[in-house]
Amino acid sequence: MHDAIQSALVSMEQEHGVKVLYACESGSRAWGFASPDSDYDVRFIYVHPLTWYLKLGAQRDVIEAMLPGDLDVSGWDLRKALRLLIKNNGALLEWLHSPIVYCDHGGFRQSVCDLLPEILNPRTLFYHYHVMADRLWRDCQCVQNISLKRLFYVLRTLLAAGWLLEKQTVPPVLFDDLFQQSELPTDLRDAVVNMKKEKETLGEDATWMLGARQRAWINETIAQQKMRVELLATPEKRSYGDLDDLFRRTVMIDHHA
Repeated sequence: MHDAIQSALVSMEQEHGVKVLYACESGSRAWGFASPDSDYDVRFIYVHPLTWYLKLGAQRDVIEAMLPGDLDVSGWDLRKALRLLIKNNGALLEWLHSPIVYCDHGGFRQSVCDLLPEILNPRTLFYHYHVMADRLWRDCQCVQNISLKRLFYVLRTLLAAGWLLEKQTVPPVLFDDLFQQSELPTDLRDAVVNMKKEKETLGEDATWMLGARQRAWINETIAQQKMRVELLATPEKRSYGDLDDLFRRTVMIDHHA
């Protein structure tokens, strides 16, 4: 599959006339709780030749393809990605911290991550995870047997929001890293261990029945997190000149020579 992914990235470059700067795995495989039938969610950042950025008309800044072998490939243009980085886009920050990297041209990831201390807004990122956890959990409330996939999404976003409240840094992408440093009650912690084993052997349609105490803990945690958000300061408005410099340097390199 690694060879197929590399081939797909080369095809994207040739078909669209771009250079892939960075590519990684996203979704359940990056989070560490994939099922045997999980898709490969490849995400990448790419750059066009300089002349592409000197046109007046609006241009498409996303590349998407669904390829054979459950290979879901999607990328963002460099300018789009850096603009979303300024907004603390949660998905993009997860890409940049993915444990599975397929391409990192010229150390692009490190160049971006070096600028994160000047960009990170813990409150904005907290809301990204907290709102997602709340929405996902509300969809589960009236369901007795909850999709294991959905349940892990709830727990991951809930623990990521808690991480931001405590540490005010970008949460780990791997679920196990969040899980090991969490304060889940013992019964829920034991359940998660068993749930993970089930998900690794069963398909995407596997379900799990949570106990009343476990459900109550999730409800209480979501409510408490919402009350604690005031602990997160809102950084002062900053200049993003370093990101401009990174954009200009990257675009000016003739990647297509």
